[in-house]
Amino acid sequence: MDIKDYLEKAKDLLQRDKHLMPVLFVETEDQILVLGLVMDIGKIDRRKMMIDLGRKFAKEHKDKRIKSLSFIFEAWITRIDARTNLSEKVEAIVVTKWDIKTDQKDVITQDYEILDDNVIWQGEPQGVGETKAYILEAFMQGYRQNLSYKSFAS
Repeated sequence: MDIKDYLEKAKDLLQRDKHLMPVLFVETEDQILVLGLVMDIGKIDRRKMMIDLGRKFAKEHKDKRIKSLSFIFEAWITRIDARTNLSEKVEAIVVTKWDIKTDQKDVITQDYEILDDNVIWQGEPQGVGETKAYILEAFMQGYRQNLSYKSFAS
């Protein structure tokens, strides 16, 4: 699935529920598996959690090779206006996708605001130039630790 498709699904869920649980999509050769993650951001080590999830996935799905990983979550991000150099914090949906075979990492964000129980989209979705995907890399680290003898890309 394309990163924009994941964003559209996330927008639909946020519009309906007014909240978006972090979700990890693991795409293999024959299916897309969904891992819903309930996180209390302040109290857990997200990197360790993702390494552990990768290990567990490898144990439960030994015969599956991962094609891509996508992670969807809500975040407060800082936007800086290049013309005025002023910054503001905005709430956004963030979608990160990593194509394992090509090592292509993409991030797209959609700013929003919730007023009177209505979701108001702010501007258009924005791609992020320099992409780091440490959450997805941590998942693959755990996955590879359990499958060090296998090929990981399709």
